[in-house]
Amino acid sequence: MKIELAGWSSKGLRSPDLEVSFKRDGRVPHVAFVQMPNGTGKTTTLRLLRAALTGIATQWPPEEVLRFRRPSSDEDLGEFIVRLDVDNRPLTIRMAFDFDAQSVRYQTTFGSGQKESFSPPADVGRFLERHFVELFVFDGEFAEELLKPNAMRAKRAIDALFQLHLLDDISAAAEEEWHRATRAASAKGQAGYSRRRNRLDKLREQLRRVKKARKEAEQRTSALEAECEELSRKITTHIGDTEDQRRRLEEKQTEANAAKSAVDVTVTELLPILRKPTAFHPAFAKALVRLREHLDKLKLPASTSIEFFRELQEQETCVCGRPLDEASRAALAKRAASFMGEDYNGVLNSLKADIGSQVEPNCEGPAKDLSDHLTVLGERVKTRDKADSEVRVLRKRLIDSGGDAVKKWEEQRRQKQEEVDKLHQLIDDIDRLAEADDKEDTRCLQALKRYEAEAVRELSEITETLDLRVRTEVLKKLLAEAKAIAEKELRRTIIDSCNSRLRDVLSRDPPEIVEIAGSLRLKGQEGASVGQTQAIGYTFQTTLLSRSEHQFPLVVDSPANPMDITVRTEIARIVPQLCRQFVALTISTERLGFVDAIHKAADGDVLYLTAFRKTEGTKHLVAGLPAEGVLQTESGVLVEGQEYFNRFDLAEED
Repeated sequence: MKIELAGWSSKGLRSPDLEVSFKRDGRVPHVAFVQMPNGTGKTTTLRLLRAALTGIATQWPPEEVLRFRRPSSDEDLGEFIVRLDVDNRPLTIRMAFDFDAQSVRYQTTFGSGQKESFSPPADVGRFLERHFVELFVFDGEFAEELLKPNAMRAKRAIDALFQLHLLDDISAAAEEEWHRATRAASAKGQAGYSRRRNRLDKLREQLRRVKKARKEAEQRTSALEAECEELSRKITTHIGDTEDQRRRLEEKQTEANAAKSAVDVTVTELLPILRKPTAFHPAFAKALVRLREHLDKLKLPASTSIEFFRELQEQETCVCGRPLDEASRAALAKRAASFMGEDYNGVLNSLKADIGSQVEPNCEGPAKDLSDHLTVLGERVKTRDKADSEVRVLRKRLIDSGGDAVKKWEEQRRQKQEEVDKLHQLIDDIDRLAEADDKEDTRCLQALKRYEAEAVRELSEITETLDLRVRTEVLKKLLAEAKAIAEKELRRTIIDSCNSRLRDVLSRDPPEIVEIAGSLRLKGQEGASVGQTQAIGYTFQTTLLSRSEHQFPLVVDSPANPMDITVRTEIARIVPQLCRQFVALTISTERLGFVDAIHKAADGDVLYLTAFRKTEGTKHLVAGLPAEGVLQTESGVLVEGQEYFNRFDLAEED
């Protein structure tokens, strides 16, 4: 599929009333520059493009809708229209703003059909969702999010492009088919069926609530941590009268961070040891050895174990002395395979082998490896706590010297940090291991999944859909494994491609991506400069888009602003090679080192547009417009042409 951006138009909104069209002679150029001074509406245009392509504006609260109203305007209506070409077929999406009702309506036109809603064709609509649109309508904020540890932007971008969620959809469809079968099956006892169905539904609702709470906690944590960082930055900028105090605080903070990392590393190393109970008390080892001896004494496992139950069916009484009737014999026949069958034999044989090879029967105390790790952990915890204490003391002294404003910021930061800590506790409680006394209303995901599996099994038994349940679980497991393998291979390939391109783009000091988890993790550094961040964002986005079998436009706000000339030139050189249509919303100061390089890389297939708002400060620009290629409205001007583009000299609107 090939999706191209044919243009957009705006009327009655914060941005000037203009119609921007990229099509010339029935085709769009390889590159299109739309030069707009800061304040003209670049950011507004980008947000409107995203909203038009995702249908999200119907969910906007009233205050969000009103942000797009033109200042000092009495107009109650506005509109924004996006025009796409999908495999050379026109698709138009219109957003109608009603500022009086504080709402937005959509209208979708495709071919000869028109719908009064956001209704793109199904084959296009699967790409027009928020996480995917963010891939090709791109700004510096998205680049920053790629490097934030808790932002999940990199993972979502990969999932969105390669449509890995379809595997989850298949899994969900299989689960729904099992539900349909259980509802249709004639239960042996309706009361028993209803009770088990209600239990499963209740557990699944609890699971849904817990997963939702976890997701919301992660999102809230990410937002609060960003706010804490901003408040800390403001505090650091304003506190203290001497550079020495500030530098000392920074040094102590670095020491505290290193001490915390050391504790985390030790805990990570300790966890595998703690999973072996025999490592920290001899009673466990002795009990396991006794278990093995008893199994040998009882000659278990025995291949004839299952025959015992079959022979028992022929007896008049059970081994417990209770008379056996037909119902009891039928139950024995049905359940015999569940007791000491071949699977149990395998488990017992494996258990005995592991006890013999891994357990030391004469263990008299904790393993040395465990003791050593616990000693190191204790020392590192003391170092961390001491460093944290010193940071708190220094920080308090500096804040006290900073005045009321700084104290207010610190109080806000403290309150937000307390909320972050509580959210982390909530997430930890949700992610912890299940415990024996967990009830069915617990927040522990592991315990809830265990109860869910139990409820599913019971419901399957009463509706006689156990075989279908087993098949469903096998399919879901295969799909989950396929998704995990696909994610692993995609991440590895994308990391290799990105690093190769980063060595060209940032040749003087190239960062190296070592992992794609929720975000991108760089080797030996927690963050990057503004220029590096933007370059990494470009590289990641274009690498993803170039690997797709479909073609999408790449729309970028301020594509070169934070980068030096060398990096601009390298970015300009690779971008046209990696996307079929590149649309850049630029300011005049970005031309140097970027525009000419892209013009050359795109073999001159470039459209140059310049837009500005009609104001008192731009009257002289209106007076000096060229004779051709000019579109004027009451509020704005759009000029086509490379010559005017290159001599336009307004970086920021007055």
